[in-house]
Amino acid sequence: MKPGLKVGITILILITLVFVFYYSSRAISNVTGKSILGWIIKEDTGKYDSFAQCLTKKGAKMYGSKSCNYCSKQKAMFADSFQYVDYVECAEQQELCQGLTGVPAWEIKGKLYYGVQELDELSELTGCSIN
Repeated sequence: MKPGLKVGITILILITLVFVFYYSSRAISNVTGKSILGWIIKEDTGKYDSFAQCLTKKGAKMYGSKSCNYCSKQKAMFADSFQYVDYVECAEQQELCQGLTGVPAWEIKGKLYYGVQELDELSELTGCSIN
């Protein structure tokens, strides 16, 4: 086999591996809410603790479901700090989710906001500072 062909095949294999890793890590992150790179590179998992605690103190509540990919994305935005968010799991507490037209949903100051909310939007709606 010619040396140039070997180099070309090696480069093609490396590019293929990069694409496979990238797309598989995105798929896993969407399902689990955890970043594969976060397992390799240590993430600041408690970065939003005070922000999440403030949301709860201000009465903000998130409604979601374990089977909802968008809910997983919203949870992943908080990383480990999500434990401080007032969260209702609709699959387990259906009575609290009656009347909702979808999840994720945030209840803030008596108003419902549907879909994944950016952290800066939640900050603006509640007055909580993102640290």
